[in-house]
Amino acid sequence: MSWRQRITIAAAIVCGLFVAALTGSRAGWVALLFTVPTVLALHIGWGARYRRLAGAAFAVLLALATVFWLDPALTQKMSLGVSRLLAYDFDAPDQTSSIGIRISLWRLAFELIGERPLLGWGVRGWLLGYHDGRLPAYVGEQVMFFAGAGFHSELLTKLVHHGLAAGLASAALIIMPVPAFLRRRGGRVEDRPIMVAAVVYFVSLAVASFATETFDLKYQYSLYGTLLAVFGVPLLLNDEHPHHDA
Repeated sequence: MSWRQRITIAAAIVCGLFVAALTGSRAGWVALLFTVPTVLALHIGWGARYRRLAGAAFAVLLALATVFWLDPALTQKMSLGVSRLLAYDFDAPDQTSSIGIRISLWRLAFELIGERPLLGWGVRGWLLGYHDGRLPAYVGEQVMFFAGAGFHSELLTKLVHHGLAAGLASAALIIMPVPAFLRRRGGRVEDRPIMVAAVVYFVSLAVASFATETFDLKYQYSLYGTLLAVFGVPLLLNDEHPHHDA
């Protein structure tokens, strides 16, 4: 690999990490806390070359954290999120805080799942079964507005709408590819970057699924299928000539 290629790749990594931090998405920040350590962990034991890469990744993460804490807008957004979380009222509806509304949505989802865990309510069936007299005190107008489309969680939304089978299927789409790619960790040198990219993608997808309905949009299914093929096909083709590096 030439020095120009190395500089281009390093610049792309740095730009990607900084853009992820500057978006202002708290879920994106949490994803960074998972994906960067995942990359470091996957590179352990691959020799001096990869240990240097892991050291560079750690330096980028440190620089990212420094920029984050020095940027008043980012620190203010994080402080606001923590304060709203601590101020959440379990007995009254939260109409303004995105964090409070999400907590109320998740609470309502758990109640609905408890009533119909196996078959679910249908996409809008629970709205027909619930009326004002049955709604919990913490459910306000904003919660009802968002809950009509989903519960800001991939797993909870599928469990409420379609029951246990749909929830397990949704979780399997995210979780099952990870061990399949991890089995390539000790394989060909050429396969390792593909394996790392695939695992990072599915880890990020898992983190995002806790805060949003990751598969509710058609393009998300298309992206998922496309990336699964992009990551998987080269590994399958390489199986035609398997060998392990010393």
